[in-house]
Amino acid sequence: MQMVRFIHRVSMTAVALITGATGVRPINSGGFSDSRYPMAITMGWHRIRLSRQEYESGEMNLLLGAFRAAYIGRNGPVGMAMFGCWADDGECYFVYTTPSSVRHITPLLDAYSASRIDKPNPVGLSLIYGDESGLSSREVGFEA
Repeated sequence: MQMVRFIHRVSMTAVALITGATGVRPINSGGFSDSRYPMAITMGWHRIRLSRQEYESGEMNLLLGAFRAAYIGRNGPVGMAMFGCWADDGECYFVYTTPSSVRHITPLLDAYSASRIDKPNPVGLSLIYGDESGLSSREVGFEA
């Protein structure tokens, strides 16, 4: 039941990203809230951690599909990209999103409980999708 709720939440996030819905974001209960409760968007790199089991069960495909929909829906913003690599111990897969991605995929970052991080070491990172120049993106405090 919990997995179904999670997939539903991610699917609804993808719909919001594809349609460009504003003010719609997932909340912990699996439902959605509205724009009356603004969310602070923290610019910078973000990391999503997928366990090996999540990765092997196809969760990466859901994540990629939602990211791709946002990228295409926004006409491929400069620097918007998603990178990935396996952890040193091979137990989890890390997905990194660039600072230029944040404002376009905030619901997705929320759905996957992404954590804000410093710029990752580019050694070993592979481009999953987007504009590869995003790897050289500086952190931006404000983006219009």
